[in-house]
Amino acid sequence: MPQRLALGWIVQGVAGVLGLGGLLLGAGLVLGGKERFGGPSFNTARALPGEQDTWGGALVVLGLIVLWATFGKAHYRTLSATLFAEGVWFMFFALSLAQAAMQIPTAAATGPFAYGMLAGSCIVLAVGLRRLPQ
Repeated sequence: MPQRLALGWIVQGVAGVLGLGGLLLGAGLVLGGKERFGGPSFNTARALPGEQDTWGGALVVLGLIVLWATFGKAHYRTLSATLFAEGVWFMFFALSLAQAAMQIPTAAATGPFAYGMLAGSCIVLAVGLRRLPQ
């Protein structure tokens, strides 16, 4: 039984970090404005209508829902679905950065790996939550 309690704390802690990270990264995109979103690394990401406001706004909303589902009274399936959605967001953002890095020699090459790790973390935790016994 103590192992199960410890596992619950670990899951809640990791989910909370991913939710807060999503919230802060999304807010950084929105508040950074076009100036910070204007570098060569974001060339592909800027193709989305609304540019940084769309990317950032979606991540802020997902981060808030992950935090609410983690520490509120939400069902664990809500947390799983939202973490999965946040992981998909991170995956597409990583892919947009990777495409820019492959096409533009001055684009940063580390962003795709960092956001890819976040995508993997969210998706692995989301799938793990879905496998919990009811």
